[in-house]
Amino acid sequence: MAQNHRARSISIPDDLYQSLYHEFGEDLKTDFLLTFFSLNRYDRLFALELINTAKDIDHYSASIRNVSVLMLENHTLKLQSNDLEEFDTLYVALGLKDRPGLADPVNPLVLQEGYSTTELRAFIDEFRQRLLRLQRVHEAIQGSQTTARGLRQFLHQAQRPCQLSLARYLFPVQDVMQRIGEQLQRSRGVPEPLSGAPFYAANEAAQTMAHLPGYEAAIARQLCRPSDIYWVAPHTQATLHALVESPLTTVVLTIKAPGSDVEFELKRTGMRTPPLLNVIYTRAGERVPPAHRLQGGHMGTLLTWEASAAAHLARFYRLVHGCEAPVSRTLAVNSVYAVPTAHGEAHLLDYLTDPDHFGAGFDAMRQAMAESIAAFDQERSEVSPEMPGALGRTVQFLSYAAPKQSILVHTTSFRLDRLVLYLSPEGPSAYFEKGLHTAYSADDAQRFADELLDEMLGVYTPPGTGYRDHAQYLHDAFAVPANRARADRHYQAIMRHIGQFWGTLLAARGYSEGESFVARNVGLKSVWEQGEWRVKIRFMDHDNLRIGIREDTFDPKLVLSGTMMDACYIFGLDNEEHTIKGEVAFLQEIYRIRPEAAQHGHATLIQAAAEAYRSTQTAIAQRPQLQQFFHPAVLPRLRDWDTLLDTYFKRVQQDADWPAWEADTRQWLAANHYAPAHIDEHIEIINRQAMRLPYLAFLYSPEGSDINRPPPSE
Repeated sequence: MAQNHRARSISIPDDLYQSLYHEFGEDLKTDFLLTFFSLNRYDRLFALELINTAKDIDHYSASIRNVSVLMLENHTLKLQSNDLEEFDTLYVALGLKDRPGLADPVNPLVLQEGYSTTELRAFIDEFRQRLLRLQRVHEAIQGSQTTARGLRQFLHQAQRPCQLSLARYLFPVQDVMQRIGEQLQRSRGVPEPLSGAPFYAANEAAQTMAHLPGYEAAIARQLCRPSDIYWVAPHTQATLHALVESPLTTVVLTIKAPGSDVEFELKRTGMRTPPLLNVIYTRAGERVPPAHRLQGGHMGTLLTWEASAAAHLARFYRLVHGCEAPVSRTLAVNSVYAVPTAHGEAHLLDYLTDPDHFGAGFDAMRQAMAESIAAFDQERSEVSPEMPGALGRTVQFLSYAAPKQSILVHTTSFRLDRLVLYLSPEGPSAYFEKGLHTAYSADDAQRFADELLDEMLGVYTPPGTGYRDHAQYLHDAFAVPANRARADRHYQAIMRHIGQFWGTLLAARGYSEGESFVARNVGLKSVWEQGEWRVKIRFMDHDNLRIGIREDTFDPKLVLSGTMMDACYIFGLDNEEHTIKGEVAFLQEIYRIRPEAAQHGHATLIQAAAEAYRSTQTAIAQRPQLQQFFHPAVLPRLRDWDTLLDTYFKRVQQDADWPAWEADTRQWLAANHYAPAHIDEHIEIINRQAMRLPYLAFLYSPEGSDINRPPPSE
């Protein structure tokens, strides 16, 4: 039964009081911090006081308000599922119900937040399950018997607003935006309307925004204001799950809204160490790729292409499968008008032309600019108009590499390569010492491991053993039967999702030359969906993605070469010239997958890819909406490539009858009105990729393939 009165006297051990005073100082004059440790049962008045404290922007710090939310979640878990009246009262106070009444459902907007029901009793069960994700933190709070270590863990968790499920109901959007603004720098920008980009970019952005929960949509609208460009600040946090996070080794900022599993990414936001925006031509004696010449910023043409390509793929995927593609989406693109400097905001032209605005390293930047202009001229087989003077050179460079910034959603900072590093024995050192430049304790390292496992497993059960070192603790964590079962289940589900995504892309004659599949551009994200925690894979960075065929001919060289690069970054490559660790291997390492489960996962991926490939081809043949993604001249020939490879696998791979197959193929293509040069291209690329083609047999000739075949070595 709920307790609806306050204790007259409050007494907790002195060491606990000192720990609280060390954290909050004079804020302890508000007695709710002390009351929290004295109550053994749910107290309605105390719960309402915590709600009021969390909402009170004028009188309490963000830190105290964060703690009040986690205390409210802890206090709420003292209720049982059958305490209907107390939950009903609580939901009204949180705004989840408009009025009290056990027969009245909760607000239907909770369905957008990932709950599966609005019926009060069923919602209570899901609500408690969501809060119980932090059970390991709540169990450490034992009233006046709480240890200083347990309190530190609780206070640490409280400063991760995105993991405070009730924060979304208590922190107004304007308050969140103020907190965000305190963590970054801003300058002026100019809107780049997505309506000017092809392939449904504007419509997809609007649809994505419309399907965000209301709280996240309101934050997104504020972020996408056209006058703002966001930059990393010296004080921007790099800690996991921070409201504003500058993930280590990146030039992006992520926004993780309070009480939300939705992540926004601001791309790109400058270098943490000056200069904020730079031009480079070489790094460690090696030329950097063209897209990296603008250090800390992003060439606008690539961001516009990425917005279009991801929107194109998302719409195509939705039309085929009736669900959302596991890809990031662009909500807005803005051109950089000005850059923050130590002396205030500087126009971009002034920043790159005037040493007083740019600061140290100006001469090296200008030399790199000249080298970059020459390289751009050569790479693009065109010479940009020469313009006199220093300003003319800046304008010439910006004609190639004018920086823009995009705002994306459905991203994750938990990229596969970082997860593997953080889960390795060197993980704590890489994160704390090399990344955050701070010392760490065993307690810090254990909390770090727990946060990683939370994200990987959705729901995580800590091992009963203590933390001695990273390898031992993670071994013990995966030895917990519940964790082992979750890891295997999530791994198999992710393999299926990779397969469906790749198979759909292949059927649309799409590819990314590895860019959308490389481990640094793929990550994991825990999401609250249909009333439970699930782990999803996210594919990001689509500035090299191609899907559909807009030209009047199919180019087998581009498609097959791009497909093979994607396959290498999915399955890996190991030969005398190249070694690539594929995302499958990263996931096996992350989830500690045993050999038999790895083989099963490989088969699951291949089977899902094959099924998606064939169902997508069938959908293209039957649905005009999908046919719009292809040039009318290509549609009648869309399956010719499959026919060629099917006969190739049956006749050449099985009977080694290349000359007869080539002669028959040339005759067949000619009869279908292919030009001689185009016929040569088809034959040449199949011959050139002969060593790698067998691994794609499951797509084109199922009876001639082995879905358990390991990836090719070359």
